Amino acid sequence: MKSIPIFLMAVFCYVQSYQAQNVQFNIDEINIDYERYVLPNGLTLLVQEDHKAPIVAVNVWYHVGSKNEKQGKSGFAHLFEHLMFNGSENYDDDYFQVIERIGGTDVNGTTNSDRTNYFQNVPVSALDQVLFLESDRMGHLLGVVDQELLDEQRGVVQNEKRQGENQPYGQQRNYLTKAMYPQGHPYSWTVIGEMEDLNAASLEDVQEWFKSYYGAANAVIAIAGDVNPEEIHKKVLAYFGDIPAGKTIGRQEVNIPVHNGDTYQVYEDRVPETRVLFAWNTPPFGHKEDLHFDLISAILSSGKNSRLYKKLVYEDQTVSNVFAYQASSEIASVFVTFANVKPGSDAKEVEKKLLAEIDKFIENGPTEAELKRVKAEYFASFIKGLERIGGFGGVSDILASNETYHADASYYKKQLKFIEEATAADLKATAKKWLTKGKHTLIANPFPEYTVIESKIDRSKLPPLGTPKTAKFPEVERAQLSNGMNIVLAKREGVSTIVMDLMFDAGYKTDYLATPGTASLAMNLLDEGTKNMNSLQINEKLQLLGANLYSNSDLDISRVGMNTLKQSLDESLNLFADVIMNPDFPQKEFDRLKSEQINDIKREKSQPVAMALRVINKYLYGEDHPYSNPATGTGYENTVEKLTRADVQKFYDTWMKPNNATLVITGDVEMSELKSKLEKSLGKMKKGDIPTITYSKPKTGSKNTLYLMNRPESQQSVIIGSYLTEKYGDVSEIALEQMVNVLGGEFTSRINMNLREDKHWAYGAFGFVMDAKQERPFVVYAPVQTDKTSESILELRKELSEFVSTRPVTQAELDKVKNNQILALPGQWETNSAVNNSLYDLVKYDLPDDYYQSYDTKVRNLSLSDIKEVSAKMVKPNEVNWFMVGDRAKIADNLDQLGFDSIIEIDADGNILSPPIKTPVKDEVKN
Repeated sequence: MKSIPIFLMAVFCYVQSYQAQNVQFNIDEINIDYERYVLPNGLTLLVQEDHKAPIVAVNVWYHVGSKNEKQGKSGFAHLFEHLMFNGSENYDDDYFQVIERIGGTDVNGTTNSDRTNYFQNVPVSALDQVLFLESDRMGHLLGVVDQELLDEQRGVVQNEKRQGENQPYGQQRNYLTKAMYPQGHPYSWTVIGEMEDLNAASLEDVQEWFKSYYGAANAVIAIAGDVNPEEIHKKVLAYFGDIPAGKTIGRQEVNIPVHNGDTYQVYEDRVPETRVLFAWNTPPFGHKEDLHFDLISAILSSGKNSRLYKKLVYEDQTVSNVFAYQASSEIASVFVTFANVKPGSDAKEVEKKLLAEIDKFIENGPTEAELKRVKAEYFASFIKGLERIGGFGGVSDILASNETYHADASYYKKQLKFIEEATAADLKATAKKWLTKGKHTLIANPFPEYTVIESKIDRSKLPPLGTPKTAKFPEVERAQLSNGMNIVLAKREGVSTIVMDLMFDAGYKTDYLATPGTASLAMNLLDEGTKNMNSLQINEKLQLLGANLYSNSDLDISRVGMNTLKQSLDESLNLFADVIMNPDFPQKEFDRLKSEQINDIKREKSQPVAMALRVINKYLYGEDHPYSNPATGTGYENTVEKLTRADVQKFYDTWMKPNNATLVITGDVEMSELKSKLEKSLGKMKKGDIPTITYSKPKTGSKNTLYLMNRPESQQSVIIGSYLTEKYGDVSEIALEQMVNVLGGEFTSRINMNLREDKHWAYGAFGFVMDAKQERPFVVYAPVQTDKTSESILELRKELSEFVSTRPVTQAELDKVKNNQILALPGQWETNSAVNNSLYDLVKYDLPDDYYQSYDTKVRNLSLSDIKEVSAKMVKPNEVNWFMVGDRAKIADNLDQLGFDSIIEIDADGNILSPPIKTPVKDEVKN
């Protein structure tokens, strides 16, 4: 995955103040302060202090990606990334497991065409262990990389490739890459590579790749968080100072292909809509015109007021989705725009109109209002992004990216200057220069004399953990408006964002009293116009306020949410209240969103996992239960087709009342001030009677039945095993969380380690309990390669059965997941959005106000008997029903041997297509 686009969304931090309406963006006051060190061996260290949470982000970048590969060895950079997570010479254990044990979060590694990075957030007390592990795999790796490990991770990567290409439009990247870059160009192959190249990777290749590119002088370490730069410098020097600099590396220069003339290509895929895509070769990452294309793409497709959305989605209603983006890379980039054509619309006409909008921009450029709006959007995005120290687009990611690509961690300031100075005439000139060329309708410096120091690190064991710091969750305050609306506030000082969610006790379950798909459509339509503003005016005001507004439903709750800035709170609250209290439900918007929801259903019926989620509730709860409709909430094509605007208005009038609502809000605001503001707005909502929903006893009607959905040419089979378990609160939820983590909830859980790390049949396999206030589905889930479908079902059955018989949870497993949970908590509530999500759960499940303050204590006190007790209640191997999406022609012959009581073929709406393929046999032995 490339991090450059994410970086570009979060670097607009050092420009002069910018004003949009009444919102003042004091950009001059925002800066990323950091210290830079270069070790004697060439390793670059960047350190940034941020003491808001007792955590630290460690982000290691190696300046090597897929463009450093040779032809015939594609995918090798990414394959090597996987090898880096499987132990080193002085700590031969799975990297994810040790990071979990020390409370790590946001841990991963990624590869793109230009770089490979490894990152994690950990408690400050665990920093020495992370530095030991990162330095050990940088300087002491090859001793543990053998043929067995290479073969194992090759299988994992190939399943990752299968999983990606098995999605709708999954082949787009392959076609586009080959079309935009001529054979032999460093970008002419995909990052994940070709199957035959992956099969050809040898152990000698691995060793040479490490020696060539993983030297200290080719790496940047960015560390951000609750740290002191000088102390970090000493630690990094101690752990990394003895690692050799590595070999000299030849860097590719800028190489933008000349696309002579227009090219045209057509391919087929199993998707519900035609996609029209245009692509042009453009300047590389960091170039002034590269930044211009980020602004151009935003003007074309960011928000409802963008040109392409407004024309094709809003006015013409011929496409369901339209997008433009600059795919920035180090030596060349590609500008892409595409549209998904609605069924029944003329693809050729959409092609003409999409290109006409591009030509109009080339001819006339943007308006000053458009340019002002997208700049405001960039500034607000960065202010919000500064909350995070790690992960994609976090502070450490920004510093490491700029140092790696530009040898200057502060290079982002130059890019910001490009953005600040960009004029409408500049964007017009850039578009005319590059978008009128052919389209597809898809530097030597002396090597320094480096030295190393004598290492004094004892690598026979890990350094001891420091004293863990406790998690910080704000005190919960409550109040009630005069009309009965409840307010739950978590006050957090010093953070400029304010996040709120107005929760109504409604959700998809209310479709039981109406028509399937009503709740979803009603909540999607809510922000499409009020009696005072239309949809486009609402969207423009949100962009100028630096705010985001959303409305949606889950199974039990319908909510309207907003993420805004403290300085624009008053105007944001007024807009929030207007949307909630004065919806107009315009007929034109209703017709458009209704059509989009029907298309969403068609897309769900083409996606393997969504296909299963659409039918699982019907067969677990029975058709007369409030939870029986598709878990996606979209309903069925025929039911949504019958919906009218009156149905949406009725949903609003029935459920969206203040005495049926709770506002949860997180940010730097006093309750007294907040309540006063709310009384003047949301306090004017009128009370009313709320219907009662009666939950009948679920009627599963079957056990050990396989419901099979045919998806021809699927490269994987999606297997879901599920049954209903107790209601929320009927068992210890904390014990349940840790039990699920052991069985299937974490990367190192039993199910994933079995099917991914041991068998190599899946890219990931997990187990979880679906969210619901009543009886909840317990789910085990595995997308596996088609030829291992039957074997995978047997393994899943074995894991469930042994979990409550011959191989129950061990003390070691419990200690691991407990410690993971406790140590991960300090970073769990880094952002206001994360805190507000916890408030959402606190209200939804009626948890005590001190639930999260005392959470770590309750986890620490869990005993093995607590886990075994909840396992006995929640894990029910004999009650599992199975749902499968795959190529029936390739898998059906072996399914009869698995001992199912019945095998029933159903369609994507859950309708039975024929009598059971297999009926029970009395003397049959079940596995």
